[in-house]
Amino acid sequence: MKERVGWRGLVLAIFACAVFFTRLGDHGLIEPDEGRYASIAREMAEGGDWLIPHLNGIPHFQKPPILYWSTALAFRCFGVNETAARLPSALAGLGILALTFSIGRKLYGAETGFGAALILIAALEFFGQARMLTPDMVMSFWITAAVFCLVKHRLGDGRSWGWLFFITMGLGFLTKGPMALVVPLSAAIAWRLAAGPARLKLPWGPGMALTLVISLSWFAVLVYREPQLKSYFLGYELVERFTSKTHGRSKPIWFFAPVLLLGFLPWSPGLLAMVGTLVQRWRQGWRPAGNAWFLAGWIVPPLLVLSVSGSKLLTYVIPLFPPLAIALAQWSRQWPRHARMAYAVSAVVITLAAVGALLAKKWYPNADLAGTAGPLLLMALGLGTAATFRRLAAKPIVALACISLTSSASWVWAMGQFDRVNNILGAQASVRGLAHQVLQA
Repeated sequence: MKERVGWRGLVLAIFACAVFFTRLGDHGLIEPDEGRYASIAREMAEGGDWLIPHLNGIPHFQKPPILYWSTALAFRCFGVNETAARLPSALAGLGILALTFSIGRKLYGAETGFGAALILIAALEFFGQARMLTPDMVMSFWITAAVFCLVKHRLGDGRSWGWLFFITMGLGFLTKGPMALVVPLSAAIAWRLAAGPARLKLPWGPGMALTLVISLSWFAVLVYREPQLKSYFLGYELVERFTSKTHGRSKPIWFFAPVLLLGFLPWSPGLLAMVGTLVQRWRQGWRPAGNAWFLAGWIVPPLLVLSVSGSKLLTYVIPLFPPLAIALAQWSRQWPRHARMAYAVSAVVITLAAVGALLAKKWYPNADLAGTAGPLLLMALGLGTAATFRRLAAKPIVALACISLTSSASWVWAMGQFDRVNNILGAQASVRGLAHQVLQA
């Protein structure tokens, strides 16, 4: 069994590296977020002030420093370029895949772990965020690492994993903020409530104290130096972000439902089928237990918190992708009729996307998306369709592998065409081309 798991892990590592690093720096930084984060990291690397982030020489306290530290370190090692800027997110994506694979394997077996990783790597939003400079993927890594430590501790692999659970939560908070605590704690509490006599024996008191020390360390130093920052951090950045519309990111309570469905493509049909099956079983008297409660705690409470928050962005749901992938992979192992139908729909979605790329030039003459797409689109059509045939996909893992390979290859190709559609992105367009023109003038 260990040899089989190792073989799958090697295949997954090669596949993930190809997906996340191929043409990573081909297109310019997307404005305004990537440009802002990269500029702050560049100033940090060049100026040597690793405590206070600066943007154009002005102190910038909007985000904690771990993303800036990791990006500045990448700049120092590999130079100031787009690939180095996105390297922390790509490495975080690889880490999340490895952790998801391991969590799924420990809870449900090697096939579920492998299937979850295949699902995750091809999920559209996860793929995109792993190739963009934002704090969300790095924070999601620390969240997933905390959950991994929780699983290791729960399975009796040593008391040190319990302490690492609290340490990784603190590092996640120091990357972006409170969701790094909300997600792992909700999973831990759900598992503790479901465990009965075999409760989680975590050092809750000293552990949470350690988490808070790590989480608030940077903020405490800054407030000590600049007391007026206290109201900014506690009021504007924490309370008002959650309870008000001050930040201009207010959305309806149902906002994340379509975000998840679009971001989870091409697996959204499977996700809907799984939820429908669970609702039907619930009405028939089924109730989750053990690991199912753990996954529910990992997904549902954080999603509710995000949904009632006054600030909503597309990227906020990234920490929920690993548990959704594990749940979908485990459900798919049973290979019910609904799963086969769902993945057939996924294959159709991939095919339609390929056809859309071929026809894109009709609506966007400057976006010649089909210029080099022939072989890739044929592969998308062939593999995606093959996944729907029972003879070629007699096992769910084969269907998952076919769709994952097809989708990932399509996303990588699409990113390679990014410069062709840059001019229609508006405020999100890269200014690399304009900068080159200015330098040549």
